[in-house]
Amino acid sequence: MATTVLHEDTLTRLLRARDEIRARYAEALPLEHLAKEAALSQKGAIGCGVLEATDVRKDYEELSKKGVRFRGPPEERPYGIETLMQDDSGNWFSLVQRAR
Repeated sequence: MATTVLHEDTLTRLLRARDEIRARYAEALPLEHLAKEAALSQKGAIGCGVLEATDVRKDYEELSKKGVRFRGPPEERPYGIETLMQDDSGNWFSLVQRAR
């Protein structure tokens, strides 16, 4: 149950950040640009986002069981432990646990 809450909290923070960024764009960019950005996101053409985790290996195992697509298992990197996951639109997200 705690893991589900953790993932919901992470998702809530991600969505809130996305909405704040879009609000800032709306102030500075024309509406046509925002419409193009939304269309690209739905096509999976935005690229990659980054999410921080406290236990990437545990999250990888649990999310894999729930059907989340990953490029591969978590790997050690100079900056920490990382794995890449993909949303339903084809956008990639890096799930990173910082090196301590």
